[in-house]
Amino acid sequence: MMAEQQQRKVKLDYRMTFLIGFAFLSTGIWQLYNVKMPIMLTFFLGTMPWKDFIIGIIMVLDNITAVFLQPYFGALSDRTRTKFGKRVPYLMIGIPFAAISFVLIPQSMNLWMLLALIMCFNFAMALYRSPAVALMPDLTPSEVRAKGNAIINLMGGLGTIAAYLVGMLTFDKDPSGATAFGIGGIIMIVCLVVVVTTVDEQKVTARMVGLYGPDFAADKTELKKFRVQAGAPGAEKKRNLAQRLASSDIVMLFREKEKSAIFMLLAIFCLFMAFNAIETFFSLYAVNVLGFSEGQASNLMLFLPLMFIAFALPAGIMSEKVGRRKIIKIGLLLMACLIATMIFTTSFPLVMIVVLGIGMAYSLVNINTITVVWQLAPDGKIGAYTGVYYLFSALAQIISPVLVGFFFSVSEGTLGPLRYALLFPYGVVFLIVAFLMMFKVKRGEVILSKEEIEKLKKVYEKADD
Repeated sequence: MMAEQQQRKVKLDYRMTFLIGFAFLSTGIWQLYNVKMPIMLTFFLGTMPWKDFIIGIIMVLDNITAVFLQPYFGALSDRTRTKFGKRVPYLMIGIPFAAISFVLIPQSMNLWMLLALIMCFNFAMALYRSPAVALMPDLTPSEVRAKGNAIINLMGGLGTIAAYLVGMLTFDKDPSGATAFGIGGIIMIVCLVVVVTTVDEQKVTARMVGLYGPDFAADKTELKKFRVQAGAPGAEKKRNLAQRLASSDIVMLFREKEKSAIFMLLAIFCLFMAFNAIETFFSLYAVNVLGFSEGQASNLMLFLPLMFIAFALPAGIMSEKVGRRKIIKIGLLLMACLIATMIFTTSFPLVMIVVLGIGMAYSLVNINTITVVWQLAPDGKIGAYTGVYYLFSALAQIISPVLVGFFFSVSEGTLGPLRYALLFPYGVVFLIVAFLMMFKVKRGEVILSKEEIEKLKKVYEKADD
């Protein structure tokens, strides 16, 4: 019977995954916020001292909010039970709240009103992002989650492109941003309507159980009985704060006998330390060192999401053939090599080719990292582990711009504009560390070899001694 189940062909429901992807598409509209907000803040702050520093702090509020709230709402959605399912209710609350805040942002009469709306928007996005991402693995057999993740990331990429197009078509005609943000809010509501009317969590779950059995989304690597099952049903309820913290999902993750999840999350942290720095400061390097125009620099960065979308599905398919961890390692090594060559690349066509390669390599890594995290999650904890994934990525996106900015400031007197070239060795170092961390990730595949299973069992048994 076990052999029969292992050999059974599992297929991805492309239509359902595409419809689920509308939840993630709604988060892509965030790019309108990233483009317009620094300009709006510049207007409201006027000649205030340390204006650029204040703008930088406000622009990372979304990541700070994510650090504190996304793991909480992801874990909370794991325990939610309603007639609409356990993830969709968060979309039903979060998306309208986010859309209303988003539409009102350009109507701000003063700085304090703007800041209040920014906080409301960031809170609403944090409320539903982890449940939105966890919806797909909840309803998808673990064997085909990489392809499923590729599709929802493709939908998120389409949302990003839609945001750029809306900005391009409306910002010049309406500099206030009211038209663009209004269209963005409408797109978010349309995404919600599509998900709520077409994705019935309970019916889809029942169908998947009928096709693949009750454990269709569970850990099938024969190691489940050895693992700490964080917050398992029937566990004694803790009453005081210290006991609740001791049994929290993050603490239980560190208590895992085998540390693959920790090393995977550290690899993710290093990936975003590198990629966020490149994404944030590359335009400064292109303009100040290479002599490109701001338009050329902006066009180069647009190639990153385009290549990510183009290679998202191939990255998921390749991981099924070769293995998730191998594809991640290949992507990290390829990213490091391409970023290293950027120091010696000066012409626009060659820089464009390198950027295209970085976008392709990034898709190999990004599409598969979260699927490994889902595979490492104890049963019933996909939402919590999705939140922890965003915790580590958001921490990197808070720390990296500050750290790189510090290096630029320290070296300004010595290197002048060439200080921006430090961006590339900085990125390479973190990518190499991420690559090395991946060798400590011993789980994360749907099927492990007999040798891997035996080695992991010894780790668990040794921890019990």
